[in-house]
Amino acid sequence: MADDGSSDLLIELIECYLEETPKMLQAIRAAAINSDHILLNRTAHSLRSSSGSLGAIQLSRLCQELEIMTHSDNTTGISEAAVFLTICQLETEYERVKLALQEELQGEQR
Repeated sequence: MADDGSSDLLIELIECYLEETPKMLQAIRAAAINSDHILLNRTAHSLRSSSGSLGAIQLSRLCQELEIMTHSDNTTGISEAAVFLTICQLETEYERVKLALQEELQGEQR
């Protein structure tokens, strides 16, 4: 277990991540629907960073895949089906990560 200061920080980080990530996932899906590859790329980059910081490695890798697919030099040959498949995988992985983080929160708050 972490000491009080780092435990409080971890709780705050997890709570912020759990609050902000659904908004980011919605923004990613909306950007894909609107073919806004720049917004999709930026949001995926932000989510990759925050996910990696909390140890959600698979979620971070899926974000990186979206970044690669939507990089400005690569958008002419982009497969919309591949983008949406990756977004679905991202949403599924987030649900798994959310459960793990909620369990971590319960352990930290004891």
